[in-house]
Amino acid sequence: MDIFVLRHGEAGKSIPASAKDFERPLTESGRQKKSVAETLKQWDIKLD
Repeated sequence: MDIFVLRHGEAGKSIPASAKDFERPLTESGRQKKSVAETLKQWDIKLD
């Protein structure tokens, strides 16, 4: 069994009241974490 511990990408703090949380843009740090997720996908690692 392999265990992967990942944190979601950091998003910006400021959004309009009418916007949804997932619409917040990622910060630079968040974009780097997204790259980690894309790499796992390229390696065909499937997570439960």
